[in-house]
Amino acid sequence: MKKKPRKYTLGDVLPRPTLDNVIEFDDEDEAVAFWEREIDRLFERFYTKLGRRLTEEEYVGILGIVEEFSPKDPEGDICGPYFPFGYAWRIYQYRKKHQPKGGGTD
Repeated sequence: MKKKPRKYTLGDVLPRPTLDNVIEFDDEDEAVAFWEREIDRLFERFYTKLGRRLTEEEYVGILGIVEEFSPKDPEGDICGPYFPFGYAWRIYQYRKKHQPKGGGTD
């Protein structure tokens, strides 16, 4: 049976409100600490789904992909929901498998 093409709504493509719209921080250090805790929380949820902790290389790779694919404002700061960690993991695995022999991607 052939799948019907998915119909997208405005809600699918417009950015969702972020906590920056609701929470005001007194200083930048407070904001950085808040978002570091949020990333840690998201990684913990991902570890539960994956069934193990990541190596340092995997952690850095996934974090870079999440940053690369998350929506950004004109200054380059992430302004929308973080790119899903599960998808970042798939991209990481694909890139790792298809990287040129000899190591780097540069």
